[in-house]
Amino acid sequence: MDVPAPIHRTAALIDEQLDRANRLFRKKVGYYKPLRVVGYRGYGTDDKIHVKGRVLADPVVESKLEDTGLRNLFNMLRRYRTDEVPGARVLVEFGDEQREVRTDSEGYFDAVLEPDEVPRDDGLWHPVDLQLLEPRPHSRVGQTSFQFDNRAQVPQDARFGVISDVDDTIVHTGATNLLRHARVVLLNSPHTRVPFEGVGAFYRALQYDAGRRTNPIWYVSSSPWNIYELLVEFMQVQDIPVGPLFLKDFGIDRDKFIRAGHTDYKINRIERVLQTYPDLPFILVGDSGQKDPEVYHSVVEKYPDQIAAVYIRDVSPARALQVEAMARDIRCYDTDLRLVKDTVAAARHAAQQGWIDRAELAAVRRDRRQEEEKSPSRVWAALRKAARSVESLIH
Repeated sequence: MDVPAPIHRTAALIDEQLDRANRLFRKKVGYYKPLRVVGYRGYGTDDKIHVKGRVLADPVVESKLEDTGLRNLFNMLRRYRTDEVPGARVLVEFGDEQREVRTDSEGYFDAVLEPDEVPRDDGLWHPVDLQLLEPRPHSRVGQTSFQFDNRAQVPQDARFGVISDVDDTIVHTGATNLLRHARVVLLNSPHTRVPFEGVGAFYRALQYDAGRRTNPIWYVSSSPWNIYELLVEFMQVQDIPVGPLFLKDFGIDRDKFIRAGHTDYKINRIERVLQTYPDLPFILVGDSGQKDPEVYHSVVEKYPDQIAAVYIRDVSPARALQVEAMARDIRCYDTDLRLVKDTVAAARHAAQQGWIDRAELAAVRRDRRQEEEKSPSRVWAALRKAARSVESLIH
């Protein structure tokens, strides 16, 4: 929903003044908490590396398998109540190239590095070093290390790339049901979020070629950057290949507003990747619950020679006819859009096309069976119980 321009301008002006007051306060008083640089996984080519990150005066939010719904809710609130560090100086280093950047009013920074050479024997991922130059916390904090690690994905021998949605594509979120979605997002941890059956094995099969990680994967989501670390931890727990994530920066300043459009945002991020690798074909993976079919349809129209296939998980049967109509349109560009009931169906088609080894189908089926033991109905029941416990505390 668009916000009227006068309201947007007023809110942005107030936000800018509050940011300015916070910067002046911090400059005079300092930080009484440890500072850290959160590096968001980057990506690039042999001659250009894109790195993004954020400087925060917040500790890492740690989660455990045994955490209760109330603890998960508390942790989620902590992720959203960030203490950003505007105007921080960060040194970004990749190989022989260094770049000094400053954070914006929300603590974010972006850097583009142009190294002379990218080692060809380091596989798909390469180290990125981040050093916080200033500010430094108060001496009472006792922080001595200001070096932080990050990584960048640089495909060199890839046959194709993968761009995937997150919500209701790799993880159950119930995005088509507002109440269910809120329960999943607020009351779950990286350990209790439920992946779609077989998705870990399928994505690993897509990424590996001849026993090596060679095919890159990106993830695009409308979730905010605040839950970046939660999503990465979820992927690691579930053995889903981690890749660069494109998330949203929710805010009310002049460059953005809380409304930031879902469709345009996703198309823009996907185009960034396609334009970075113009000679690499891509497989797009999403679901029918929201606007993924429309987003991917637009991408295929604009980049028909780069899209090898589109897989849409059928999570909204009411949209089946619409998606099938888009699939017929896309065939005009010699691209297949497959509306699939589960991960195995997508993997079967990928094996037929030679994108994954046929032997990997067994692994996808085995992964699906294991995940099916975690019945979604029991998950929703547990979430409802956790929600009721939270409500009882509130009332």
